[in-house]
Amino acid sequence: MTKIRERIHYDYPYRLRLYHDGDAGIRVERRGRTLLFDPVVRPDADAIVLLTSPLPERLAATREAAAAGVRPTVVAPDGVIDWLNEAGRVEGGSAPRAIDGLQIDALSCAPHREPPSLSALLRTGPATAIRSIAGRMRLPSAEPQILCVTFEDGARLLHLDLSLHRATSPDWIARAAGMFGAPEWLLVGVPHGEGDALVQWLPRFKPRRVLLTDLVNTRRRRLGQPIELITPLRDRLVAAGLETHVFAPQASYRFE
Repeated sequence: MTKIRERIHYDYPYRLRLYHDGDAGIRVERRGRTLLFDPVVRPDADAIVLLTSPLPERLAATREAAAAGVRPTVVAPDGVIDWLNEAGRVEGGSAPRAIDGLQIDALSCAPHREPPSLSALLRTGPATAIRSIAGRMRLPSAEPQILCVTFEDGARLLHLDLSLHRATSPDWIARAAGMFGAPEWLLVGVPHGEGDALVQWLPRFKPRRVLLTDLVNTRRRRLGQPIELITPLRDRLVAAGLETHVFAPQASYRFE
């Protein structure tokens, strides 16, 4: 467990601000370079891009930046970095990595396997379906990963993404909680139908506060798939003793 040192006070209006930019895009503003988890719009050269998954919608904006010659700083698995560099050039590389006073660590995780629905793709229109299938054929070979950012004062932000589901192994939970337990902020999404697994595993991480993040509903709506509200799941986590807040698209949280 990392001990949080005495908080560093900056000439800056707040300690941290998190924005949900839609889909899986999370923006973290701080004194220093902005962090972008899975950005949905093209990042600029000053941002630090943190990629959790090789899903096409998680990579497209960063690939666009590389192709445009922006050369963003990216933390992602080596296979994703190589794939981005085919389009242009990016800075950075795989974790662990120290950037702009931050320590960034990662741990690969088992993806949630939901059977693909061709009928759902086709409901979006033939052209969109063809682009989606073709895009998946060109994706990099890489496992999804969780990411932990340690700030200068020792506080940590842990992004568990969609790693908690019924196929998650107890051994992986023990390893991840041992590496990254007791974060000050914990971002987590829930795969469709996996609320019970999330309620089972999340307390093992002993977070100070949980931001229960909508990471899948926008995409599922786009594909014509059913969605689940996450507010009832938030209530279950609160009942289990975890300070939990719903983090919906276009919402933001500010921490002093």
